[in-house]
Amino acid sequence: MAGVGPLALAWALAACTSPAPRGLQGAGWDKEPVINGAESTLGQVSPAACQALVEVLDRRDPEDEVTGFRQEKRQSYLLIRQFTGAAGLPGRVLEAARACPAMEMGYDSTTLAYTVTVVAQDNRETRLLLTAKESGGRPLTEMLVSASDQDGRQLLIRVMRPEGIGDTETAGADLAVAG
Repeated sequence: MAGVGPLALAWALAACTSPAPRGLQGAGWDKEPVINGAESTLGQVSPAACQALVEVLDRRDPEDEVTGFRQEKRQSYLLIRQFTGAAGLPGRVLEAARACPAMEMGYDSTTLAYTVTVVAQDNRETRLLLTAKESGGRPLTEMLVSASDQDGRQLLIRVMRPEGIGDTETAGADLAVAG
């Protein structure tokens, strides 16, 4: 996952795998194993109002079903975290994102600045675009995050690409939500 920032890497690595949605593999996304225990250590989050967003997006429950995919041609990575309970995920993500249009996060070895933009929202899904830059201002990666409530199952989907999110990544998120 060369070229992917620490937050993207931390969110992309998880504890277990689940069956792959058929549509993603048919659209050029290759199932890829996810790694347990390789998450970056997250330090300070500022402003404090952004802590709620980090907590909801950084879910790490070993009971969750987690599946990873890679789109080799575009150097994109897609992670699907599926779980039950926690109804209202899209609303919680929307509320937290509205309180946090920009944040800084400290990691073991660096600090990243993120812009957070709500790009789509309805009763069943909230979609965010996070753009990460290193402390020097150099763009590092973009991440499209979808929080979806689909008939009692909650989906937290992340699509990352260092060169920016495009149609392929958006279509991948759409396929993952459709499951």
